[in-house]
Amino acid sequence: VVDGDPLADVRVLQDKALGPTPQELRTIREAEHRHFELLRSTLESMGADPTVQTPAADAVSVESAGLLQILTDPRSSRSACLHAILVAELADNDGWKVLTDMARGLGYDDVVARFEQAGREEETHLAKVRAWYSAQMNADLREGRVGVDAWQQGRRRAKLRRNPPELAWRPFC
Repeated sequence: VVDGDPLADVRVLQDKALGPTPQELRTIREAEHRHFELLRSTLESMGADPTVQTPAADAVSVESAGLLQILTDPRSSRSACLHAILVAELADNDGWKVLTDMARGLGYDDVVARFEQAGREEETHLAKVRAWYSAQMNADLREGRVGVDAWQQGRRRAKLRRNPPELAWRPFC
């Protein structure tokens, strides 16, 4: 886990034309670290212990474990990794909206402004990841890695696994 963000540095995508540059990943990782510290310090200022593992935190841990498995599996395609990152950014975006609404509802106006800023940064991350994912999916489509052809090839392979061709066995004479 890097600065509270297990997804940030897991995989650097190779194709610079379709994915993030190392600098873009560093920028996002640094923002995620700031967001982690913002939440930690906010909870501590309210007298809460940010290390307590709540049932909600347990659920998020299970959710993110699947994303982490995709990102660390060497068989995962670039598009699968970008999709996992997209799912994480979608959750981040909605999470900051909910946290901002909760802080507003509880009257923590000083916190609301900081949470809104974090939410704006997450919107930027989401827009970038969406663009990377879209570009990768379009490249995959052009190269036949997704779409009807890829689906049909996958079905043929699955059918062969289920029903291997009959082998002609001849008794030895």
